[in-house]
Amino acid sequence: MRTISPPLALFLLVVVPAVSACGSQAGTPLTAQPGLSVASVLGGCRTLDYAQNSSANQLNGIDNRGEIAGSGTPAGGYVIHPPYRQNDFRAENYPGGFATSVASANDAHILVGFYRDGKGDTEGFVNVHGAWTGVKSNSNLLELLDINETGTIVGFYADRYGVDHAFEGPFRRIKPPGGISDVAAGINERGHLVGYMTIASGAVEGFLFEGGAYTDLLYPDATNTAAFGINGRDEIVGSYSDSAGATHGFLLTSPRKNPHWESFDESQANGFTRISGINDHSEFVGSYRDASGVMHGFLCR
Repeated sequence: MRTISPPLALFLLVVVPAVSACGSQAGTPLTAQPGLSVASVLGGCRTLDYAQNSSANQLNGIDNRGEIAGSGTPAGGYVIHPPYRQNDFRAENYPGGFATSVASANDAHILVGFYRDGKGDTEGFVNVHGAWTGVKSNSNLLELLDINETGTIVGFYADRYGVDHAFEGPFRRIKPPGGISDVAAGINERGHLVGYMTIASGAVEGFLFEGGAYTDLLYPDATNTAAFGINGRDEIVGSYSDSAGATHGFLLTSPRKNPHWESFDESQANGFTRISGINDHSEFVGSYRDASGVMHGFLCR
């Protein structure tokens, strides 16, 4: 285990001047009508809960080998590999840390995520084949949320005023137009990036960044939209909130030229479903809350 040192750490330090992505343009809103429910066009879904996490589980990402990154309470972070039996879960907790969350795994067996240290600060980590590297910053909140096949990491840190700032490592600040605070949540092998931002009204909007341009992602008639994952075919997943306050998952295809939205609610969900990650086989993972208020992870294939 080691703590990352310059130059790799430079892009995470809040003292480094923010660098806006070059060639950006004003976000282009998507206003396509919702399509069929994802459940009507995909195969079966299943709940996947780590037995050691009796209070809550959530699945955060899935790679092309089918390995899933997850987290929960009280046992913390884990990964699961097919065929997803209980003995296929493997605990992954940062040494000496607390409340580890494994956010993503890529096909090269590299894990990224975050944990809470002894001071209560949230710091990032990279795990390469079992070797842990801590990623610290001048912030008391830093989360690494995804890593693509080329090793590029995205996430966010909070400044001293509690404002979130998205980044793509190394060295690039991501600043979607109109965002007061922003989070970079997912990146594919082509470097196309998704995330979400809070705008001046307090609403949350998703965004896609590719080819130097930003595109706003707004689920039709939703009050809030957040994009969490993107695969190599630019299929985007996330969640949105309706006017009644319920949270639903979504799948978005052809996001720039012919946007098609599909809504998804896990069959056992009670007012909350979130899709967090999707791989190149269109398998996706997320979490839902049941009628008792307990959070569970799920996989759809």
